Amino acid sequence: MLASKIYKFKISDMDFTVTIDNSFTVTPAQISSAEGKAVKNMHCHALHELFFVKDKSLIVLTENEPLEFKNCVVCIPPLFTHNSIRHDDLRILFSYKITSKKPCSFAVFLNSLFSASAPIAVNIDDTLGVCFKQLISLIHVSDKLSDEIVTSVLRLIFFNIYSCNADIKKSRGSEARDSYLITIESTLNDYQKNINLQYMADALNLSTKQTSRIIRKNYKCTLAELITMKRLGVACAMLANSDLPVSDIVEHINFASESYFYHQFKKAYGCTPLKYRKRKQENI
Repeated sequence: MLASKIYKFKISDMDFTVTIDNSFTVTPAQISSAEGKAVKNMHCHALHELFFVKDKSLIVLTENEPLEFKNCVVCIPPLFTHNSIRHDDLRILFSYKITSKKPCSFAVFLNSLFSASAPIAVNIDDTLGVCFKQLISLIHVSDKLSDEIVTSVLRLIFFNIYSCNADIKKSRGSEARDSYLITIESTLNDYQKNINLQYMADALNLSTKQTSRIIRKNYKCTLAELITMKRLGVACAMLANSDLPVSDIVEHINFASESYFYHQFKKAYGCTPLKYRKRKQENI
């Protein structure tokens, strides 16, 4: 079986790291009982989850209401709290990194697609369906199968997601906005940097006034609030999925101080980091 293997490959201006997982399935008879359990077992991942949903539905349980998807590819973003009930025996866990300061349209489009804050469904066609079915068949054959064969199918899957959806015409202003958002997200992911408005403006090659306007329009907050929100989100994932001391997490996400981290965390989530960890790990 290939379920535990990690595949790394490049498509245009993006480096992908993919894990194929087929270790969990839910039969129709289990849905009613699994649903109640899933509500208690909300979790989030540091990676994207990609599901191919064709013949049967995917149910994504959220803190608000269940979402049901059919006949599409579904992407669940990192740090989104959820639980999934699925019939199909395949999901793809992946991360990616843009390798060019001026990414091509493929990288701009996929980054825009995958930067959603909630699960999204994207169009599929017969070619994409064939690619996923081929991948499903590959993971059930000998583990001596060449990695090149698997990665070639994975490349086709991501390229076909792009080709199925990139026919939506974008204005020049929209393309520029996507490029700015890619730079903002990439800059925010460098936790070791002390980022301020001037630093972000220099990264975007814009004035501080223009930079502040872009951030407010797209994120509905200031840069300082955005930095806090992003880093607290990473802290939540680390608290839920590791036993690292809070001091190490604070250092990793580069908060000003541990006391300031506790203050902001309690303000955002209504409890201390340790109580948050206990609650999340008890529900796993």
